[in-house]
Amino acid sequence: MDIDITPVSSRTIILTLLLTIGLPVVIAVAAMMATRADGMFRWTLVVAAFAAPVAAILLWTMSRNELRISDGQLAIKAGFYGTRLPVSDLRVDEAHTLSPRDAGEHAARWRQNGIGLPGYQAGWFKLRNGDRAFLLMTSPQGVAVPTRAGTWVVVSPARPAEFLAALADEKG
Repeated sequence: MDIDITPVSSRTIILTLLLTIGLPVVIAVAAMMATRADGMFRWTLVVAAFAAPVAAILLWTMSRNELRISDGQLAIKAGFYGTRLPVSDLRVDEAHTLSPRDAGEHAARWRQNGIGLPGYQAGWFKLRNGDRAFLLMTSPQGVAVPTRAGTWVVVSPARPAEFLAALADEKG
């Protein structure tokens, strides 16, 4: 069963473009103006030409997210990152929904192997409570599910209650 994921917001997309293209171009222009270098327009285009593919790869990655429950497995694909867990290893009865106000100890603190942008977090992170978690967060709302191994799965399904019900049904 495919679970719909909350789409990445347009605000996150705009911010990603500003950070990956806009910021390097502004820094390049400022450096050129400070040094009074010739060919400022040309060098600005060179910086933008190098920054644009980085932005394209990030945006492509942010659009490649999957959350699937089938054959007793929870499969999460988050851009370049992914994990597959047996549903039997999930402590579904201890899972809970998160909102921006109560994310608290389940909020990502340190990225261990993943992408961490404002509005998009994917991969392995250390949470504020010190536990390790696989995240696929595309919005401030989400679901935190502990595993028997002591790690967490924190995701942003479009309909959290349906996601938790599907996990419970698959677990039996």
